[in-house]
Amino acid sequence: SGRMELAQWVTNPGNPLTARVMVNRIWHHLFGRGIVTTTDNFGLIGKKPTHPELLDTLALQFMNEGWSVKKMIKTIMLTRTYQLSSNPNPDNLKVDPNNMFFWRATPRRIEAEIIRDSILAISGQINLEQLKSSAVTPLGDKLSRGIAPEKIQPPSNHRSVYLPIVRDYIPEIFDLFDFPSPSLVTGSRSVTNVPTQALFMRNSKFISEQARHAAKRLLASKEASDDIERVHLAMQWAFSRHATSEEEAGAMELIQQIKKAKPNDPVQTEKAWAALFHTLFATAEFRYLVDIK
Repeated sequence: SGRMELAQWVTNPGNPLTARVMVNRIWHHLFGRGIVTTTDNFGLIGKKPTHPELLDTLALQFMNEGWSVKKMIKTIMLTRTYQLSSNPNPDNLKVDPNNMFFWRATPRRIEAEIIRDSILAISGQINLEQLKSSAVTPLGDKLSRGIAPEKIQPPSNHRSVYLPIVRDYIPEIFDLFDFPSPSLVTGSRSVTNVPTQALFMRNSKFISEQARHAAKRLLASKEASDDIERVHLAMQWAFSRHATSEEEAGAMELIQQIKKAKPNDPVQTEKAWAALFHTLFATAEFRYLVDIK
């Protein structure tokens, strides 16, 4: 059929294009922008690499290490460049305002799948088991338009990578947060910031349920013995940092305001902490990779 010959040509050491494209996509995924900014176009009308020697070095290493994506990700993530802060430097901003030379981390929004998985991880409800088959497999070859949506997208707490992606039936959170069209190959996703995203984070039943589970998990945790410690633990789960003094005061005011409606009521206490998690999920910081001074 020629498939073997095609595969051999694509991965031939004398054909560096495949390795360059793959390494560039890995870099793009980790940094938010590739060494070649046109991730889907390495042709004459595409952009030139900002660091051609680096691209070649990584491509050669990628091939020599058996085309291992995991090894390449580890190599890049252990570099000083990847670990740089996103805090701006006035002198560098004058020379390279668009950060084309990666002198700092670029603040960027995380993908829909990571947003969903992060919420499930914080609530303690994420299911890390590997699925043996897709949820749509038992449906056979029927046209999706004749099947109830809840059968195509049944409730699931599995990682987002295991959710079935059926054209016109992708999960709501994916649709709102710029999941690419299942009909196309997309190396670089569009990124929008629109009101419907904020409304989803505030009004979604899924978000409310996970906030409640997160509250139960926090109140049962032995890592915190009082409300102040619980605020810091909640911030650690959501943002991987401690709360500032202003955030601590605001969180405590919210908790006390809700709890005073029914003092000493465990259900009301749970509602108070659920409200805090709901608020944390709805913040821009939860959806964006950025350093907070």
